[in-house]
Amino acid sequence: METLAERTTRKGAKAPEKPKTQAQSARVQTNLNGLSFITQIHDKHGEYISTCFFDVPHETYEAGWHTGMRVAAEFMAAMQKKTLKINVLNVIQAAARAAEEDANGVNRCGAAVGFLRMLEDMLLWSANTAPHKTYIADRIERQRQTDARLDAAGGAA
Repeated sequence: METLAERTTRKGAKAPEKPKTQAQSARVQTNLNGLSFITQIHDKHGEYISTCFFDVPHETYEAGWHTGMRVAAEFMAAMQKKTLKINVLNVIQAAARAAEEDANGVNRCGAAVGFLRMLEDMLLWSANTAPHKTYIADRIERQRQTDARLDAAGGAA
């Protein structure tokens, strides 16, 4: 697996900026769930600061596509192994925000579009191969049961 330094020095990638303040230099970045593109930032004492759910290098659009496809494969493998301990929607939302960046610049747009297109392909494949009608009907019924229990307990939001 590539390190952040390796990912940010490939052709078409922008080198990471050096920290500008002492507070920034005290930050420690770690990968979350072993995924190369999800990072958590902690202060020098180990206290949590934030999570970046789509931490990919700034690249040209074309180079970013390859990164996005690699990241999608990594993401799908983590979901398949059931090792992903985060809300998947956070990753998709972060990628969607990155996809809005200027496609002509050196940024995360290409990676985001490559990533989201791979997820689109997986959804289309699933629509044609998985028993989604039964699955969704079962999920709706389970949600109705949950709602009924919450209503009965007076805990409906």
